[in-house]
Amino acid sequence: MTRRVLMFCAAAALLVVVGLAGARWLSGSATPVAKPLPATMPATPASAPATSGDRVELVDTSGVVERRAANGPWTRARVGDVLEQREAIRTGAEARAELRVGPEARLTVERSTEVSVVELTEVVHRFKLEQGRLGVSYRAAGKRQVQVETDLEGNVAARTGQGTFSVLRTPTAVAVATRTGVVDLSTPRGTTRVKEGQQSVVLSGEPPAPAVALPKEVLLQLAKLEERPRPGDRETTVRGQTQAGNRVFIAGRVVPVDRHGRFSASVPVRAGHDQIEILTEGPSGDQRTQVIKLALAATRPAGGEKRDKLDVHWHKRPKIDLKWGKQP
Repeated sequence: MTRRVLMFCAAAALLVVVGLAGARWLSGSATPVAKPLPATMPATPASAPATSGDRVELVDTSGVVERRAANGPWTRARVGDVLEQREAIRTGAEARAELRVGPEARLTVERSTEVSVVELTEVVHRFKLEQGRLGVSYRAAGKRQVQVETDLEGNVAARTGQGTFSVLRTPTAVAVATRTGVVDLSTPRGTTRVKEGQQSVVLSGEPPAPAVALPKEVLLQLAKLEERPRPGDRETTVRGQTQAGNRVFIAGRVVPVDRHGRFSASVPVRAGHDQIEILTEGPSGDQRTQVIKLALAATRPAGGEKRDKLDVHWHKRPKIDLKWGKQP
């Protein structure tokens, strides 16, 4: 009996030893189990990322100012809003907006203007001017530069590391005026250096024109009516000419200016007294205004014949009387 118990214990011990050895062999040859991945992976750093002080913040507005994300709807912009890359801002006919980029850069979005944020890095601050006029005051640290570009038949860009300048964009031209510093105005056809107190214009399909001194006043040739309105006419056409690269507003509305500086617009004509304001704006922001006062009246001279009279009064100019119809 005792012998059988001893043999049984020895067999059990042998089985335990063999089992442990087998378990060790299996654990050494098995493929290790991978550790679980962390819930969030660290982002891959972008090349030359923008610093925390490089955000574009809306610091002041007047009138109707709107913003939108890429391809999104336009919404009302408010002071304190921050524009990210690919976001845009635009101003209404009587509006203006002020943007701050970091501690020492300012952008002034003038009326009837649209501009978007393209890129903010340690190397460059890029903005795209879709239309209108953008003023820039820029003093960056290090070698970083600011670039304002347009898509006028390719890339037309104004670029500097420090200075005060403005860029004006029309359907046919891009103009740069420099107040302080030096700005390079570049196209695929060449580059013009615009120094302090100078301006340059790029016409569609041409290289930048040589830089010239800022004009003492904005050119606006005497605008005139295309033809004399007749009783019952609801509108008439005003034509005029300025320098290519200028903007023209007639009755508060932007009017296209062709590559030769010519413009025209239809304006309403009503019985009684009315006036038409024509404002021309150069790339530096200088303006010139003329006011046409219209008085369309029907009078009956002696003899009962009807005579229609149109009086055109030019602001700070001699009075001009135009008369038509059958005279007595």
